[in-house]
Amino acid sequence: MHQAAATGFERGATEYDLGRPGYPGDVLRLLRDDIGVGPGVVVVDVGAGTGKFTRLLVSTGADVIAVEPVASMRVVLQMTLPDVPVHSGTAERLPIDDESVDVVAAAQAFHWFEAGAALAEAHRVLRPGGALVLVGNKRDDRHDWVRDLEEVHLELAGDAPRYLRAGVPWVRTIAESGGFDAVEHLTFDNPVRVDVPTFRARESSISYISALPDAEREEVLDRVERIVRSGPMAAGGETFVEPYLTDVYWCRRR
Repeated sequence: MHQAAATGFERGATEYDLGRPGYPGDVLRLLRDDIGVGPGVVVVDVGAGTGKFTRLLVSTGADVIAVEPVASMRVVLQMTLPDVPVHSGTAERLPIDDESVDVVAAAQAFHWFEAGAALAEAHRVLRPGGALVLVGNKRDDRHDWVRDLEEVHLELAGDAPRYLRAGVPWVRTIAESGGFDAVEHLTFDNPVRVDVPTFRARESSISYISALPDAEREEVLDRVERIVRSGPMAAGGETFVEPYLTDVYWCRRR
């Protein structure tokens, strides 16, 4: 695991579960209607974190298995979804039998994976015709204040992989592997109304911010809070809308 993920996510699991956005109803409809996720379908949620996407998968009636390498994330997931089996493991070494599942999903996680090895593992555990589904939320940078936040993140990220255009290398890797059909891609609007504590929790849950020493982390959180107070909260009020976009990439195993 990248050190930022190992340290930041171990420390920030509670903030992650509070602050990270969920997924719009369009994603649920896509899972059900186009990908066929539902009762009798076995789904592995890879890099499941605290279960933000796992909950959506469970709502389809599918049989869901979660795989997550960070212990504190697994603890939160098991508390919120006690009926979901949760395994310690990584995308590159899944604790799953060959050709035993119908869907491999990864939400807000696949930018951390080594694409070639993770794709080979997905191919191994999927039954022929099974689906690989990659999902990611990102803030819509057509807004000035979002671009100001991005400048802060770029200063701090170092070599930590980030989900911005993470789908592009994956699409290329999938195409070059020869083991999957062509990738389909849709993007959905996902506006999320939050208050300042929730926004700070979301920022604090970012791996390279969570891993900072306490005083430095608080300085960063104060800095990004000033951005939203002078941006989307400038007119007053206790809440504001974070303009997220949700990307979904999916394909079928040959």
